[in-house]
Amino acid sequence: DGEATADRGPGGTRGEGGRASRMAQTDPGKPGRSEAPAAAEPSTEAALKLLAATYSDMISYGAQSQAQASEAGEIFEYRLDHPITIERQRSAMLPIIADELSGRRVSIYLASEAGKHPMRGIELRNDSGLQLLPGPIAVYDNGTYAGDSQIGHVPAGDKRLLAYSVDLEVDARAESAQTSNVQKLRIVRGFLEMTSLTRHTSTYAFANKDAKRARTIILEHPKDTSWELKQPAKPYETTDSLLRFALDVPAGKSASLDVVRERIEAQRLEVVSTGVEGLLAFRKSGAKISEQTVEAVRRAAELAAAIREVEARVARLTKERGEIDGDQARIRQNMSSIDRASPLYATYLQKLTQQEARMDAIGTEQQKAAADLASAQQAVATYLQNLNVE
Repeated sequence: DGEATADRGPGGTRGEGGRASRMAQTDPGKPGRSEAPAAAEPSTEAALKLLAATYSDMISYGAQSQAQASEAGEIFEYRLDHPITIERQRSAMLPIIADELSGRRVSIYLASEAGKHPMRGIELRNDSGLQLLPGPIAVYDNGTYAGDSQIGHVPAGDKRLLAYSVDLEVDARAESAQTSNVQKLRIVRGFLEMTSLTRHTSTYAFANKDAKRARTIILEHPKDTSWELKQPAKPYETTDSLLRFALDVPAGKSASLDVVRERIEAQRLEVVSTGVEGLLAFRKSGAKISEQTVEAVRRAAELAAAIREVEARVARLTKERGEIDGDQARIRQNMSSIDRASPLYATYLQKLTQQEARMDAIGTEQQKAAADLASAQQAVATYLQNLNVE
């Protein structure tokens, strides 16, 4: 099927102290430094051949590594096998790593981006035994340039996913759905503690339009420690921020993957604000609710209804008092403009007398209503204070 190859190209070094970096060269016009006489001096013709090398030539050239890697405390270094002399106003490129790395061709889909196509990529493993420095990578597929990528530092034995171009022959579609079901209700110190099971399902579908080559999709799903993964049983691999799943899609076929996560959520509600009808609806949906809990909520609802009844009475008395105050202001204004000996004045005076008697009665009723309201509120508080029902 042909393996995709990541080629970093030959590295190079300055001829200084025999120590190599991944690539270094002298700049024209700046004097170079000479070491002991070299065994051989690279010619201009050889340098031109290297720059014009084909893909296969570069691979064979890389086999002639002229440097060794070693650990140096917390860092590492590449050291040349022998000193190199570089003439003034000349430059040279020297290979320092020339090992084949294992890998496989994959398509990478990042769920958080929800794109229409995955990315073509390589799952590259550093089995060279050496440290690989960060930098750009040119990707060749069967000797043909396929794209560019960036790679970070790769320790020996570690692996990386490299995306280098869009895989237009694979269509991707992502959908999500979430449900929440109440599992249990109980009363703790006057509050309803509701435990719910929330289930989130992400469905990823891929259609491979390539009739000749199958695809291995590496799905990167966001990692959230507040959720428990239920399906698939475990990810292909895990990073600090991602869950990775592998899905094989045959040539010319389609395949899908469901990522199902669950978590338990707790919520506190006031008992007096929760009706019995709501509890019965939760029970009907499968929630575990005891009969004692239902009766406790029913009793709390009765006490709360008594409070609302008294509050309504207080509101009626307050409204009536306000209406009488407004009417008395109108009557007094009219009385100020008529003869005191007239029958109308006497009528107004009689009505004011009646209203004043009613105002005194309203005051008495308001005092009683305030006492009744305080008593009803205290009854609810006392009932809920020590109310604990499983």
